Parts: sequence; structure tokens; C-alpha cells
Amino acid sequence: MARLTERQLIALALDALEESAAHAHEGPVRRTRLLRLALAFLFSRTKDAPRWPFDSFWRDVAGTNEMGRTASVEASLNTVYLALKIERDHGKLGRFRTEARATSVIPGDSDDRTATATGAVFTTVTRSQPVFVPEVSCTGVRLEGENLPAVDEEIILSFGNLRAFCCVKWVEGNQCGIEFDFPLAKQDLAKLPQVHTASDIARRIFEHKEAYDDWAIGALR
Repeated sequence: MARLTERQLIALALDALEESAAHAHEGPVRRTRLLRLALAFLFSRTKDAPRWPFDSFWRDVAGTNEMGRTASVEASLNTVYLALKIERDHGKLGRFRTEARATSVIPGDSDDRTATATGAVFTTVTRSQPVFVPEVSCTGVRLEGENLPAVDEEIILSFGNLRAFCCVKWVEGNQCGIEFDFPLAKQDLAKLPQVHTASDIARRIFEHKEAYDDWAIGALR
């Protein structure tokens, strides 16, 4: 896999902040290691910039006061863009807000589990690996495979047309339970392709691995 350029890495890190900011408009956001990594990386790319907007974003994105949370997060993120000398893409901002509203939790919906069978690829800071997904819900999935990530490890999971930031909650043998940082919309889960035979599963896993590699290498060129 070709190395991502610094510009691509900055764009990915800013997308992580934009996604968190959009969800902060819907409610408090869980502060994850991936979000902390994105903030730390972006701060390292600045020159003589103050640290406070990065610290403020991290602190206030999980705030319980709605007006204070959204105002502080937006002000902090705007200052992060200024520190990086990058213009904020308001078209992208609108898309993130739309996705956040669509995936906000509806009481009773988050526990609806769907027995499915599809392939996916999980990615850590050091590797990406195809896995089998026998069960998925709006709040998480169960994975099966070899060399699974460890408990509390932060990963990115790509399956179907979805890409989600997640945290590993439990590992038992060749299975593990994954919790999404942000719940998925039920209409997105309904679009996931289901597979039923071993050959279907192998083909689907290969397709997701190939699609992820293509995205990682070329989507941000």
C-alpha cells in the first residue's frame, strides 16, 4: 500500500474533527483515542500556533450543556483551521451535519440487532485486515477472524458503503465485540449486502479489502 501524503493525513484528521463536531450538535460525543490522535497530529502540523483550540475541542466535545458545547466546539474547530492555514469546506460541513442527524439515536432503536453475514476490513494504526461480520446493530458489530484487535483498541471498520470509528469492547477466541463511536442509521444497515455461502463470504471480504486499499491510496489525491 502506498504511503499517504501529509496533505491526505491532515484531511483525514480534519474529517475526524468535523464528524465529531457534527455529532456534538446532536449530543455529547465520546472522547476516543482516535480523536485524541487526530488533534495531536494536527497540532504537530502547526507552526507557533496556540494549543488552546485543540485542548478546548477535546474538553468541550463531551460537554452536557448543549449551547455551550456546540458554540465552543465550533469556535475551537474554526481556530484549528486558521492555525493550519486551511479554509473550512462548508459543503463538507453540511454533509457531516446531515449524517449526524440521520444517525442520532432514537430510543429503543439502538438495541435492534440484525443477524447478517458480510465481510469487512478493520484498520488500526499499524495494519488493516479482512474479517467476517455475522451480526450487526446500530451501535456495534460482532467480528470473527484471526489476529483480532485487543480490548479497548480503537479501530476503523469498513463494510458495505460504511466506514465507522469503533472501540473493541470484548475478545473471546476468534470473536470480538465492537462498539461504534457514533450509532449507525437503521436505513444504512438495511443496505448492507448479505452473503450466505463460504465462497460468497470470501468474495465479499476480498471486495472490501480491495475497496479499502483503493480508498486509502487514492480517494484523497
